[in-house]
Amino acid sequence: VIDSVAALVPRAEIEGEMGDTHVGLQARLMSQALRKLTGNVSRTKTALVFINQIREKIGVMFGCFSYGTRVVLADGSQERIGKIVNQRMPVEVLSYNFETGKVEPKRVVDWYRNGKTDHFLQFTALRPGRTNGKAQFGATPNHQIRTPEGWVEAKDLKVGDKVLLAVEERLSDLQFELIRGALMGDGALSKTKRSDVIDSGIRFRMGHGASQSRYLDWKCSLLANIPKSRTVREDGAVYADLTPLVELSDLRREMYAEDKGKTLSWDYLKRLTPFSLAIWYMDDGHLDIRDEAKTSARIQICVQAMTPNTRERLVEYLRNTWDLDVRLTSIRGKSIIVFTKLAAEEFQELVAPYVHPSMEYKLLPQYRGRFAAEPEFVEMSYELGAYPIVDIHVKPPTRSMEKFDIEVEGNHNYFVDGVLVHNSNETTPGGRALKFYSSVRLDVRRIDSLKDGAEIVGSRVRVKVVKNKVAAPFRKAEFDIQYGFGISKEGSLLDVAIENDIVRKSGAWFIYGEDQLGQGRENAKTFLADNADIAAEIELKIKEKLGLIPSDGDDEGGAEVVIPEAASDDDK
Repeated sequence: VIDSVAALVPRAEIEGEMGDTHVGLQARLMSQALRKLTGNVSRTKTALVFINQIREKIGVMFGCFSYGTRVVLADGSQERIGKIVNQRMPVEVLSYNFETGKVEPKRVVDWYRNGKTDHFLQFTALRPGRTNGKAQFGATPNHQIRTPEGWVEAKDLKVGDKVLLAVEERLSDLQFELIRGALMGDGALSKTKRSDVIDSGIRFRMGHGASQSRYLDWKCSLLANIPKSRTVREDGAVYADLTPLVELSDLRREMYAEDKGKTLSWDYLKRLTPFSLAIWYMDDGHLDIRDEAKTSARIQICVQAMTPNTRERLVEYLRNTWDLDVRLTSIRGKSIIVFTKLAAEEFQELVAPYVHPSMEYKLLPQYRGRFAAEPEFVEMSYELGAYPIVDIHVKPPTRSMEKFDIEVEGNHNYFVDGVLVHNSNETTPGGRALKFYSSVRLDVRRIDSLKDGAEIVGSRVRVKVVKNKVAAPFRKAEFDIQYGFGISKEGSLLDVAIENDIVRKSGAWFIYGEDQLGQGRENAKTFLADNADIAAEIELKIKEKLGLIPSDGDDEGGAEVVIPEAASDDDK
């Protein structure tokens, strides 16, 4: 008894050179494969019973929406579905491609006005990145809505169930660098009113005195693609507040992990760039000129808003990463990082290209006039997220109870007020046709750069399972990809070992037992790569702790694990 014909046939036999791009070709190749299989079965006098192969039932879905339900267009704006249908508007809408795991624009290819209904179900789901934090739409009970578990008819959903929404992502790498630097200085992250209920986005605020209004305006220009408000107080102080961004949620959790001030972890510090340091310096730095010729000076930067541990960590970071001679001291009751004369010159050389002309008074004359920072914007993208339904009720009757829907090219789905919903009038596969699709699909994204000092040596990557027929979808994993080497086994080994308390961190040092693996993540990874015996020993302990192999106390079965010995001088 065999469940799948495809399981008996090599993938290349079924797909040929065309892959998944031509279903007709796949069908012909499958027919050839079946003919070969039939000959072998006949010669061996074998009886085969295939199950789950034939789908006889043909179905048509006629779910629809109320006139006022808002469809998300390709440019991110919204239009009422009733208007789109009545005017047969040739628009493009946002749609989700399950093959690529991407939100993309698709054409509307048909419009449906499917008569009247006696009632619509009105849904309200929490939606991040919005002032009111809500997504709303009215649907017929049989319309299919996308959930983390798959397509579900509207009538089968209940309050608390989660639906998939498209969450906006707007920030470029340069904008993240700006925000990280500003958070070390005068910037702040605050929750929205709904942040305790939902990951509804974090608001970034910048504020400066009247004399630094040009500096604030320049920073706002670097964030020109983000909606924001600008306010001026009676004393002339200026503030800019960005619209809440879901992208900043992790950053806020990291920054305000403690109640005693801002917390900068080693991972946070590793992401700093000369541009970030320049923003920090322009926000909170002071140039203490020591001679009349203005050729030498010391730099002081206030770190009072940071936690005591963060202050020590920051000093160590500046010393080890940028080789700057700095020390932490207290001046008039405030914690200050002080740069020596030589360190101040080296620091100004580092940040001068990013110091805005309005802030050049914080540079010695020989470092002025080097400003060359340019804005960097990226196209807004979307990431699917699961958010709960908070209300379902029968929508009060209106003068028109007409049902409306559209057909979308290719993907057969679209978004209503951010929620992913199914196409209308799609005929399900029927007859004796085989449906071809992948079992597992992964979405791979770069989330950060790996740096060895100032040099970029790789990427930190997040992989999300966007489709999985054999296990739960939407699982995530993160790992390092190093240029010239590929996926870093040592990096993943460090991550899991730290998570399971096998390797511990002390400041910038990674420590295993009595051994110091290295100062900084990259040095620790290099140590493990050069010392295969220690890496294998750590891997063995991880597997034992996770129950993947028997521990030393187990008497019964299990594979023998051999730890390779370090090569002797005679073997080299």
